[in-house]
Amino acid sequence: MVSLMAFCNDMQELIMVRDASRINAAIVSKDKWAMDFYSKLEDVKKKIEKNPMLDIICFDLAEDEGLSYAKYLRKCYEAAYMIVMADGEMSPREYLRPDIMPAGLILQPAVEDDVRRVTNEVFEAYVAKMKKYESKESYVISTSNGLVNIPYKEISYFEARNKKIYIRYENKEVGFYSTMDKIEEELEYNFVRTHRSFMVNREYIRHIDLTGQEVILKNEEVVPVSRRYKKVLKELGYDRMC
Repeated sequence: MVSLMAFCNDMQELIMVRDASRINAAIVSKDKWAMDFYSKLEDVKKKIEKNPMLDIICFDLAEDEGLSYAKYLRKCYEAAYMIVMADGEMSPREYLRPDIMPAGLILQPAVEDDVRRVTNEVFEAYVAKMKKYESKESYVISTSNGLVNIPYKEISYFEARNKKIYIRYENKEVGFYSTMDKIEEELEYNFVRTHRSFMVNREYIRHIDLTGQEVILKNEEVVPVSRRYKKVLKELGYDRMC
C-alpha cells in the first residue's frame, strides 16, 4: 500500500491535488493507496503525532510556519517523496534545499494541468523506485523511513505482536502493519508456520521439539509451536527432526 498525505490551505487547490492524486494513482500503479487531504495545518500536526507511514507528501508552504514544518516533515520522513506548493513570489532558495529536498514543485496559484503533471511525475518516480527494490529473493516493506529490502535468506522468522508484524533478521527486527495470514499468502520462500503468531525460515531450523512445543533455531533463538501447527509440522515430516 502507498500512503499519501496532502495539505493545502486553499480549498480549491486542495481539490485539484485530491483529484489529480486519485487519477494518477490509478494510472501509475495497481497498488492500493491510502490518501488523506487536509486544509488545516493543525489537522496535519494531529496526524503526524500518531507517527503514520507516509510515502508521498504534498505540502503547502504558504502558512507562516510552512517552511519550518516542511523541514520537520523531511526530518521525520527522510525517504518520502515530497511535493511542495509555493507562491511564485517565494524565492526557490527557501525550499530547494537539503533539509526539505522536494521531489516536485507546484507553483501557486495552482493550475490544474500543472498539478496533474507534477503529481504524475512524482508518483511515477516513486512507483519506479518500489519496483526496483522488488525481488523474489527479498521481502520489501514500507516504513516511515522508506522502503526496507530484506533478503529472505537473512530472515529467521516473522512474528505477529502488538497488532504489527515483526521481521527478525541478523539479530535485528523491523515492524510494519500487516497480518500473519497475509504474510503467509505473500511469501515465495521456504517458510513454515509454527504458531498463530510465528512463521519460521526452514533453513534456520536446527531442532524441533514437538513434545515441548518449540523450535530451536541455528542462532539459538526459540520459537513456539502451537497444537494446531504441531499437526502441520508432522505432516511435513518435521517430527523426524525431534
